Amino acid sequence: MNGKNAYSVPSSDMETPEKKNIDDDNNAYVKKVYNYLFQVPDMTSYYPSCTTFKHHRLDIINWELLDKHLETRFDDEMYIDGEVCDMKCWSTRFVLLPASDLYAKKFNELKRGDVFEPMMLIDTNLDEYIMNFCKFMVGLNAFARGGFDLMKFDKHLLPKDQLDEIIKRWKKNVKPLRYKEKSLCDIFVLLEFMVYLKLNVENMDVDKNAINFIKELEAANKIQRLKTNDIDLSSCFGFIFYVFVDELNGIEELKKIRAIVDNDSLVECEVVMNVPQFSTRCNQDRFRRRANMEIVSGDTFKISQNMANYNECAKFIFDRTFTPGKGYEIQLKWIIATGSKIVANVEKWCRKADLLKFHVVPIPEDLFALATNAASSPLRIPIPIELRCEDIEIEYLPQMIFKMIELYGFLPYKFSKSNKKVQYVHITGGMFLMFQDEKNTFQWSWNHMFSDHSTIFKSSCSEEFHDNMLADFRAFCLNKDGRLSNLYKSIRNN
Repeated sequence: MNGKNAYSVPSSDMETPEKKNIDDDNNAYVKKVYNYLFQVPDMTSYYPSCTTFKHHRLDIINWELLDKHLETRFDDEMYIDGEVCDMKCWSTRFVLLPASDLYAKKFNELKRGDVFEPMMLIDTNLDEYIMNFCKFMVGLNAFARGGFDLMKFDKHLLPKDQLDEIIKRWKKNVKPLRYKEKSLCDIFVLLEFMVYLKLNVENMDVDKNAINFIKELEAANKIQRLKTNDIDLSSCFGFIFYVFVDELNGIEELKKIRAIVDNDSLVECEVVMNVPQFSTRCNQDRFRRRANMEIVSGDTFKISQNMANYNECAKFIFDRTFTPGKGYEIQLKWIIATGSKIVANVEKWCRKADLLKFHVVPIPEDLFALATNAASSPLRIPIPIELRCEDIEIEYLPQMIFKMIELYGFLPYKFSKSNKKVQYVHITGGMFLMFQDEKNTFQWSWNHMFSDHSTIFKSSCSEEFHDNMLADFRAFCLNKDGRLSNLYKSIRNN
């Protein structure tokens, strides 16, 4: 098994080795690096690669320790690698992307890849786009709600001092959230309420004014966060659950609601309207959040006759921020769950995303599997594509790289801590891209996790599309038809 993904449950039994002994035992295997030449389809030659392996000692796994963690169900040590306990679990990753139909249509018309335009991300009103994201996020939570359209509300503007009327109109037009079949009409999503204020209240057509008004309501104790003691998410702009607080019995009602809703199961995130500078991110974990997820309701199995029943469950890991024009990652890790039920949940997300002009794409754990990384998959390697940049002045090179990546429909995805590079995902989800400036080379990697024959993941990404995209990108980098030179001239002139 490859060294990157292989780790074992440590033993604490006196008759078996300690974790240190297991690590020492593995060191003999890890230190040995195997060098070989490797070639994948679409590469023109063999490429020097290396890998290492890690020994599995399944006979010394401490199953009592595993049972202990299973009792806690959502213990982070079951899912997150740590110094004390590195345990195995099932894991799958997905990225939420804007619908790619417009890009694919333009590509098929012009037979080339440098056709991306910003309007292909958001072909509707920005507020409507944000509302669609909110509806998708509601589906990731344990909440349910019927459909509604903020854009079709009564457009008669209300004065901001008529708070009771503002809330009354909201409750009249927005169907209440239901949490495990219980209707909770006082809970609302902050971002949806902001869009509502912009459309229905005087002088609220600017985000800043709506945010200030919400801060005033919170300071006056008219609204409160549903999730308590969450210092990690303090933004006033995002998919965050709030509660209307009534003057008479609001505090008691708030306590009842908080007693019903499990804090640790809430999926919330900030919304950042501008793509952040990923190169400044040093600690990627800071930008990830976790929530508990019940796969099915009801009692599904027993560990023993004398112990309580346990529901199938998973740990849900997701990006702390959402930005239009950036890939949004969601990840599931589980031990106590049935595969078919995991698939059923993912299918539900995909159907929801398709209806809301997004699409969900599965992605591998290691996007690029670089040849120089001995811990990466030994049977994968990205395709290097050299950029002919001899005639490009060094000061214009970063702009050139960014513009090329944008023109070909690649969206920022994440900042890699290991190689200090921004990694991009294509709007169709079918490929990844990264630029290594020290080599003036793009690294192009295929997404092998899904195909155009998939019945779950809908994408405009066929094998023919793959081949044509790669061929056209190579031609652009070699300046075969002058497109690279034309792009350079336009950047210099502007």
